[in-house]
Amino acid sequence: MVEIVELKTPLREESDILAPPLMRFDEGRLAQLCGIELVVDQMPGEDVGYLAERGFQLHDLYHVLTGYDTTPLGEVRVVSFTVAQTPAPYPALIIATRPLQAALYKPQLLPILMDAITEGWSLGRRAKPMMPVRWEEHFERPLAEIRAEYDLC
Repeated sequence: MVEIVELKTPLREESDILAPPLMRFDEGRLAQLCGIELVVDQMPGEDVGYLAERGFQLHDLYHVLTGYDTTPLGEVRVVSFTVAQTPAPYPALIIATRPLQAALYKPQLLPILMDAITEGWSLGRRAKPMMPVRWEEHFERPLAEIRAEYDLC
Protein backbone atom coordinates (compact mmCIF):
# COMPACT_ATOMS: atom_id res chain seq x y z
CA MET A 1 0.00 0.00 0.00
CA VAL A 2 1.33 3.43 -0.94
CA GLU A 3 1.11 6.17 1.66
CA ILE A 4 0.30 9.62 0.35
CA VAL A 5 2.53 12.20 1.99
CA GLU A 6 1.83 15.93 1.91
CA LEU A 7 5.03 17.60 0.77
CA LYS A 8 6.06 21.14 1.57
CA THR A 9 9.58 21.11 0.11
CA PRO A 10 10.40 24.35 -1.74
CA LEU A 11 11.36 24.27 -5.40
CA ARG A 12 13.38 26.29 -7.81
CA GLU A 13 11.62 27.31 -10.98
CA GLU A 14 14.07 25.52 -13.26
CA SER A 15 13.38 21.82 -13.60
CA ASP A 16 17.10 21.08 -13.86
CA ILE A 17 17.99 22.17 -10.30
CA LEU A 18 19.44 18.74 -9.61
CA ALA A 19 21.04 18.09 -13.01
CA PRO A 20 24.46 16.64 -12.12
CA PRO A 21 27.64 15.93 -14.00
CA LEU A 22 27.34 12.17 -13.57
CA MET A 23 31.00 11.29 -13.89
CA ARG A 24 31.90 10.27 -10.32
CA PHE A 25 29.53 8.54 -7.95
CA ASP A 26 31.51 7.27 -4.97
CA GLU A 27 33.27 10.19 -3.36
CA GLY A 28 32.70 13.75 -2.26
CA ARG A 29 29.77 15.73 -0.99
CA LEU A 30 26.40 15.42 -2.70
CA ALA A 31 26.41 19.09 -3.74
CA GLN A 32 29.82 18.74 -5.42
CA LEU A 33 28.73 15.65 -7.30
CA CYS A 34 25.53 17.27 -8.51
CA GLY A 35 26.87 20.78 -9.12
CA ILE A 36 24.02 22.24 -7.06
CA GLU A 37 23.58 25.66 -5.50
CA LEU A 38 21.46 25.88 -2.37
CA VAL A 39 18.72 28.14 -3.70
CA VAL A 40 15.20 27.58 -2.42
CA ASP A 41 12.07 29.24 -3.79
CA GLN A 42 8.42 28.92 -2.88
CA MET A 43 6.47 25.74 -3.60
CA PRO A 44 3.72 25.96 -6.24
CA GLY A 45 0.20 25.85 -4.84
CA GLU A 46 -0.90 22.61 -6.47
CA ASP A 47 0.48 19.45 -4.82
CA VAL A 48 -0.01 17.36 -8.00
CA GLY A 49 2.00 19.86 -10.03
CA TYR A 50 4.55 20.00 -7.25
CA LEU A 51 4.92 16.22 -7.17
CA ALA A 52 5.36 16.05 -10.94
CA GLU A 53 7.94 18.84 -10.93
CA ARG A 54 9.76 17.37 -7.95
CA GLY A 55 9.85 13.99 -9.67
CA PHE A 56 11.55 15.52 -12.69
CA GLN A 57 13.99 17.37 -10.46
CA LEU A 58 14.90 14.24 -8.52
CA HIS A 59 15.57 12.10 -11.59
CA ASP A 60 19.18 13.22 -12.00
CA LEU A 61 19.77 13.12 -8.26
CA TYR A 62 18.54 9.52 -8.28
CA HIS A 63 21.27 8.71 -10.82
CA VAL A 64 23.88 9.94 -8.35
CA LEU A 65 22.30 8.34 -5.28
CA THR A 66 21.76 4.94 -6.91
CA GLY A 67 25.00 4.91 -8.89
CA TYR A 68 23.09 4.13 -12.11
CA ASP A 69 24.71 5.71 -15.16
CA THR A 70 22.98 7.58 -17.98
CA THR A 71 23.15 4.84 -20.59
CA PRO A 72 19.79 3.55 -21.88
CA LEU A 73 19.90 0.68 -19.34
CA GLY A 74 20.91 3.10 -16.57
CA GLU A 75 17.88 5.21 -17.45
CA VAL A 76 15.65 2.14 -17.29
CA ARG A 77 17.06 1.31 -13.84
CA VAL A 78 16.47 4.85 -12.54
CA VAL A 79 12.93 5.04 -13.91
CA SER A 80 12.15 1.61 -12.44
CA PHE A 81 13.58 2.81 -9.12
CA THR A 82 11.35 5.89 -9.36
CA VAL A 83 8.19 3.86 -10.03
CA ALA A 84 8.98 1.58 -7.08
CA GLN A 85 9.45 4.62 -4.85
CA THR A 86 6.56 6.77 -6.06
CA PRO A 87 4.06 5.18 -8.43
CA ALA A 88 3.23 7.81 -11.02
CA PRO A 89 1.72 7.51 -14.51
CA TYR A 90 4.53 9.00 -16.60
CA PRO A 91 7.46 6.87 -15.37
CA ALA A 92 5.21 3.80 -15.10
CA LEU A 93 4.25 4.16 -18.77
CA ILE A 94 7.90 4.44 -19.74
CA ILE A 95 8.72 1.19 -17.96
CA ALA A 96 5.59 -0.54 -19.24
CA THR A 97 6.39 0.20 -22.88
CA ARG A 98 10.09 -0.74 -22.91
CA PRO A 99 9.57 -4.53 -22.88
CA LEU A 100 7.03 -4.20 -25.71
CA GLN A 101 9.52 -2.19 -27.76
CA ALA A 102 12.23 -4.77 -27.13
CA ALA A 103 9.91 -7.68 -27.96
CA LEU A 104 8.91 -6.06 -31.26
CA TYR A 105 12.23 -4.66 -32.44
CA LYS A 106 15.09 -6.38 -30.57
CA PRO A 107 13.79 -9.49 -28.80
CA GLN A 108 17.33 -10.61 -27.97
CA LEU A 109 17.59 -7.59 -25.61
CA LEU A 110 14.48 -8.48 -23.62
CA PRO A 111 16.32 -10.47 -20.89
CA ILE A 112 18.85 -7.65 -20.39
CA LEU A 113 16.08 -5.07 -20.27
CA MET A 114 14.02 -7.09 -17.79
CA ASP A 115 17.10 -7.47 -15.56
CA ALA A 116 17.56 -3.67 -15.57
CA ILE A 117 13.88 -3.11 -14.74
CA THR A 118 14.06 -5.68 -11.94
CA GLU A 119 17.28 -4.21 -10.52
CA GLY A 120 15.90 -0.66 -10.34
CA TRP A 121 12.54 -1.84 -9.00
CA SER A 122 14.17 -3.98 -6.30
CA LEU A 123 16.41 -1.15 -5.10
CA GLY A 124 13.47 1.26 -5.08
CA ARG A 125 11.38 -1.11 -2.96
CA ARG A 126 14.24 -1.80 -0.55
CA ALA A 127 15.32 1.84 -0.12
CA LYS A 128 13.72 4.24 2.31
CA PRO A 129 11.20 6.71 0.79
CA MET A 130 13.09 9.40 -1.08
CA MET A 131 10.40 11.71 -2.50
CA PRO A 132 9.57 13.51 0.78
CA VAL A 133 13.23 14.13 1.66
CA ARG A 134 14.35 17.76 1.59
CA TRP A 135 17.48 16.95 -0.43
CA GLU A 136 18.51 20.61 -0.36
CA GLU A 137 19.36 20.06 3.32
CA HIS A 138 21.70 17.14 2.53
CA PHE A 139 23.92 18.70 -0.13
CA GLU A 140 26.90 19.08 2.19
CA ARG A 141 26.84 15.45 3.35
CA PRO A 142 29.10 12.70 1.98
CA LEU A 143 27.43 10.57 -0.68
CA ALA A 144 28.45 7.29 1.00
CA GLU A 145 26.75 8.39 4.23
CA ILE A 146 23.51 9.26 2.41
CA ARG A 147 23.52 5.97 0.49
CA ALA A 148 23.92 4.02 3.73
CA GLU A 149 21.19 5.98 5.53
CA TYR A 150 18.65 5.44 2.74
CA ASP A 151 19.54 1.78 2.12
CA LEU A 152 20.99 2.42 -1.34
CA CYS A 153 24.14 0.33 -0.84
